[in-house]
Amino acid sequence: MNGARPYTTPNNLATGMDNVTIGFDAAGLEKYIENLRLNILEEVIKTIDNGWDPVNEAINDAWTGASKDAFVNDFAKTIGEVKEHLTYEFAEIESRLRDIQTFYFNQDQNMMSK
Repeated sequence: MNGARPYTTPNNLATGMDNVTIGFDAAGLEKYIENLRLNILEEVIKTIDNGWDPVNEAINDAWTGASKDAFVNDFAKTIGEVKEHLTYEFAEIESRLRDIQTFYFNQDQNMMSK
């Protein structure tokens, strides 16, 4: 095989020879999903939460009355809905990535069984 190093492990379902690999890395996908969660979902939600405080303070300093209260309540409700939608969309992306992982795993297994 002239230096070939084929491998298949539970954490790395790629088959390779020298520096060329075919397949996918299951552990890498988990890391990718976690990085998406931290760098996109959680960072955006944190930015939304941190941005609301100065806006709310400015509104409270400059505005009084029932219309201000209604606005603040509606704005807070909208912020909650945006965060819920972001969480839902992230779950959809994660589900799609896991579907792709399953597809590749099944394809890899089918290639080995022939």
